[in-house]
Amino acid sequence: ALNQLLQIAIPFVTVTLTGRLGVDALAAGSLVGRIGLLLFITSLGVLQGGLPQLGLALGAGDHAAAVRSVRTSLVAAFVMGAVTTATMASVPWCLARSGQDPLLVDHVQRYIIALLPGYLPGALAIALRFALIATGDLRWLNPIMIAAIAFNRPGIPVDGNVERVLSRLFAIADPLPGSKPRIREAAALLEAD
Repeated sequence: ALNQLLQIAIPFVTVTLTGRLGVDALAAGSLVGRIGLLLFITSLGVLQGGLPQLGLALGAGDHAAAVRSVRTSLVAAFVMGAVTTATMASVPWCLARSGQDPLLVDHVQRYIIALLPGYLPGALAIALRFALIATGDLRWLNPIMIAAIAFNRPGIPVDGNVERVLSRLFAIADPLPGSKPRIREAAALLEAD
């Protein structure tokens, strides 16, 4: 709910602050915002396409398919981010060639220059978020698992649940936090297999 309220508040704050700069700045901000929203929604649609494949692969325990799905999502995110960045970078040129007011083109160009560095990392973050959603568990350890799957690296994130299971499995009776080194050694033994 807080996320949705913030999504509603951001355009309000943007319009309020940009409107104080004048009508041309408001028009430029609105134009860039609408183009950016169109590209963002398109990127979301493309990146959400990887969710079912990853979910099915993880549910079936098919490690190879999960690896392919995560890597494909990251490549798609990189491509979508690059296309979005190039499209946004070309907007001032397109406006100038279509005969728009030079002042509007200047405002659009300054607005886009401020936003441009965030499009590619934003697309990659969205892809990782969707990969986390597909796992069905959004705790901190999921980025480790997704990265391990994507780059075919072993990795057992050790949280409280894993500590309890490994303590029982390897009969580690020492209390936490003193037993953490032995638990990590037990996790390393499982990784080696």
